[in-house]
Amino acid sequence: MGGPSGPADLDARGDGAGMSPEQLQGQLAELEAEIEDLRSELQRKDDLLATLGHEFRNPLGPIRAAVELWRHHGAALTDEQRQRTVEVVGRQADHLAHLVDDLLDVSRVNPGRIRLRRSALDLREILEQSHDAVRGKAQLHRLTISLPPEPVPIQGDAVRLRQVFVNLLDNAVKFTQRGRGVTVRVSADSERALVTVSDEGVGIDPARQAGIFGPPARPEHADQPHALGLASVRQLVELHRGSVSARSDGIGRGSEFTVSLPLAGKAAPSLHGREAAPAAQIHLLLVDDNVDGARMLGHLLEVHGYRISLAFDGAGAIEAFGRLRPDAVLLDLGLPDIDGLEVARHMRLQWPGVHLIAVTGHGDEHVRSLVRETGFAAHLLKPVDIDALRRTLDKVGATRR
Repeated sequence: MGGPSGPADLDARGDGAGMSPEQLQGQLAELEAEIEDLRSELQRKDDLLATLGHEFRNPLGPIRAAVELWRHHGAALTDEQRQRTVEVVGRQADHLAHLVDDLLDVSRVNPGRIRLRRSALDLREILEQSHDAVRGKAQLHRLTISLPPEPVPIQGDAVRLRQVFVNLLDNAVKFTQRGRGVTVRVSADSERALVTVSDEGVGIDPARQAGIFGPPARPEHADQPHALGLASVRQLVELHRGSVSARSDGIGRGSEFTVSLPLAGKAAPSLHGREAAPAAQIHLLLVDDNVDGARMLGHLLEVHGYRISLAFDGAGAIEAFGRLRPDAVLLDLGLPDIDGLEVARHMRLQWPGVHLIAVTGHGDEHVRSLVRETGFAAHLLKPVDIDALRRTLDKVGATRR
């Protein structure tokens, strides 16, 4: 019955034979700690999914309203109204694409996993778009937005910043009685922009203000504003080198949230001073087994002036590449006959300098590593952000000058 004793013995035998009571107690404490860690991790993921579930509803509302307008009242819409609804659907589709990225990478609950897609922005436009997103919900409120006449330049991810302000406005509307006010004000000094979202709503219990930006609240606290994603608001604002604070004089006395963001400096010169070749001089081969998706992206790029050829499987892509010698290839990795990475290797054997752009629904680090090792110049996620794609293609054009 002898043999070595200790924690490993309990793991191997499952009965703790030969261990002292103190050793058993220590082993049980370790197991309980591991179980608690697992519970905490599952809770964090549950909280993330609950927050995402709420945030998915925000962009779906405007998209559904726009579709209803086109379906039942399309003939009555003015050109301006049509353009406005198209812009709304485009912005909200971008938002949904970001949320899908988050959903696929549930581990983003760990700090630093969100990747921002930064560009030069006017904060006023972000706030106007956020205002548009909640306008329907706020029809029975006094929702006002006060913006300065001059641009408020910042560097940031437009979709993520809209997510911040839609969340704040959505909370303000949700927790304010009909007929009462919700106000957005913007001010700026030489270094920072301040956005204040204030409401005449239910207010915040002073005892809970200190933890308002913590993890999403449990259902029994759903009557308080911080039940809807304020932890995500803080994380996104801090990723933009900003800060967010909350203030309330107590229950029934309204709330005020203030976001501070750094103003942008001068923009860096593009492409190190090199002009890109005109789009019409750039020939692209699009390879994707989703025929509708390839054709629609091809039409969109043709509108922007690029010359487009299409292939719908790996064998066809290799044949077309050898025959056409395009300037760049947008290559889906999940082809039905030949793996996209193998297709890329064939192309690089024919022309080592080819500009390959991976287009895929997979964005995890393992796939990114394989893409880099295969020699792709860029890795874009589906659905493709046309602005990001055009910036990538500008680099192709610069190499042709």
